[in-house]
Amino acid sequence: MKKDLFYIFTFSLGMIIVFGFGYFTSNLMKLQKPPIIIEKAVNESNYTQNNQNFQEGEVVASVNSDKFHFLNCSGAKTIKEENKIYFKSAAEAISAGFSLAGNCK
Repeated sequence: MKKDLFYIFTFSLGMIIVFGFGYFTSNLMKLQKPPIIIEKAVNESNYTQNNQNFQEGEVVASVNSDKFHFLNCSGAKTIKEENKIYFKSAAEAISAGFSLAGNCK
């Protein structure tokens, strides 16, 4: 009886250790994101002019996130203007390392 309890306890402790190690390792992988390089506009009039040239179907992302939004999505409206990164297409945003936000389908 004591031998059975010892084996159950040892097995349970081993499973907890293995689970904890896996959880810890997966969280380390989430911390290693590729850097995002943002070029600053030369002058503000050029930046404003470029923003006005965007058409529907193009996307925007935040420098503080790895998600992108379509311009008509509610999530795009919550990003501060100084944190926005504009892309010509979803494919361009994906190639830059962003993924589509869950609330923009």
